[in-house]
Amino acid sequence: MHIRVITPITTHGYSPLDGFREYVDAATVLSQVELDHGPASIECEFDEMLAAPATVARAIAAEREGVDAVVIDW
Repeated sequence: MHIRVITPITTHGYSPLDGFREYVDAATVLSQVELDHGPASIECEFDEMLAAPATVARAIAAEREGVDAVVIDW
């Protein structure tokens, strides 16, 4: 199984995968991406709206790449 973690901000390196590893078995592949365009952080509902289009685009890309599931890491 391959799970993609989408961090809906443009800040790189903000969400390490270590916190997710304890919840999956050793055979599960974890990968993580941030947004190319959107807010640097999520501070309010407006930031959520700014992040939504690029977050959905990342989820669609993950599906096309054969990823089994996505987690949006707010």
